[in-house]
Amino acid sequence: MVAVLPVADPNIFSSAQRITLAQTQLQMAQSAPQMHDMYEAYYRVYSALNVRDIEGILLPQNAQMPKDPASENSSVLNNMRLKAFAGQQHDAHIASHLMMGLTPILQANTMAATTLQKHILDHVRIKAEEEVEAEVFKNYGTDPDNIVSPIQKEGMIALKIALFMQEVRDMQNQLSGEQGDPLIQLKEQELKQRAENDEKKLALEQQKLGIDQQKVAQNSQAQQNRVKSQENIAMLRATVARERIGTTQNNPPAQGGRNAA
Repeated sequence: MVAVLPVADPNIFSSAQRITLAQTQLQMAQSAPQMHDMYEAYYRVYSALNVRDIEGILLPQNAQMPKDPASENSSVLNNMRLKAFAGQQHDAHIASHLMMGLTPILQANTMAATTLQKHILDHVRIKAEEEVEAEVFKNYGTDPDNIVSPIQKEGMIALKIALFMQEVRDMQNQLSGEQGDPLIQLKEQELKQRAENDEKKLALEQQKLGIDQQKVAQNSQAQQNRVKSQENIAMLRATVARERIGTTQNNPPAQGGRNAA
């Protein structure tokens, strides 16, 4: 019996298979970038293509050192990772990133906007953790773990996060008001002018209605005066007629003057 042995190991992917697999992974990552590490997805494609010096092609992803807000805003446009660190000026970072989020270039870049929003939430979380640690240390000393349980500390952090998220929302609303969309402002002015015109029109209609009502009242009064005048004239005529009748009855005419003589 002749044994047939495979020339190549079937468990080893060919170069074409590796490239196809890496491209498929990249397409899946691009369909949901918020769920994937895009740097790693592209790195695997280049690795499957046997590209040398991949680090020279891809932007460096050094997120292990703290950066100022301006550098982070620049990095997010290059789809680089952002990392928040303990001890940073979290309020300054959050304000800078919120202002960056209002720019047209970032609003047009969904991936960068999502990354920056996640980074803001990281600053909120770390700020809450730092404040809770400071409060626990102040209230319970250097060994608070024996007094405050992890679930209690988590609850304190959650309350802080809720408070800071309200502050972030208020700051975002304030910044949006200062840097409102010109088209929205123009529309608001148009609506305001339309409302003012409607109010003026309503005032004119009410004024016209008042004049009409005044005319109706005057006409009604004039009609009542005419009726009263006619009634007075009728009463006067009736009085004159009665007086005439009374005079005739009191002074009857003389009958046959010559016969009486």
